[in-house]
Amino acid sequence: MHSDVMSTIIISLCKQLRAGELSATDQYELSKFIELTSELIVEQDSRIKELESNLIYCNQEIEILKKFITMKELGDEFIIYWRTEWFTHIYNFIQERSG
Repeated sequence: MHSDVMSTIIISLCKQLRAGELSATDQYELSKFIELTSELIVEQDSRIKELESNLIYCNQEIEILKKFITMKELGDEFIIYWRTEWFTHIYNFIQERSG
């Protein structure tokens, strides 16, 4: 059932309860329903907090991965630069010895 419909039904039942229009059985059923609903809300709230905690952890992991990727990219650039410089020095050395 849609939450707006449920809210409307609960509000209506509570008004009937205050007006004394509910039978003892209906009052008992309403109190049980509210009790179960409260338990579900607490359970869902706990689950939401757990999911929020997991989301924070995932965001932290994403930041670590971003830093790692950046460091890897910088490392790759350095290796390419180092190889280029190294090969340039070897080439120059060979040219000097050959010429």
